[in-house]
Amino acid sequence: MRRRLGNDPARDHTVATARGPACGHPATWAIDHTHYSLLRTVEDIFGLPHLGDAAMPQVRSFGPEVFG
Repeated sequence: MRRRLGNDPARDHTVATARGPACGHPATWAIDHTHYSLLRTVEDIFGLPHLGDAAMPQVRSFGPEVFG
């Protein structure tokens, strides 16, 4: 499953704020547990096995938000 970068309210578990729709970006100085890897992206494009840190489950490939 590919995840889109950017405004995703599900990331911070909010739906709306007093100023309008919630922002899905991590709060300032908060840790973002979603990691994207160029290595994993290249491995996925060429159908190669994932190596090193690219094999960790929290690492994602760049998708249509970059290539679309």
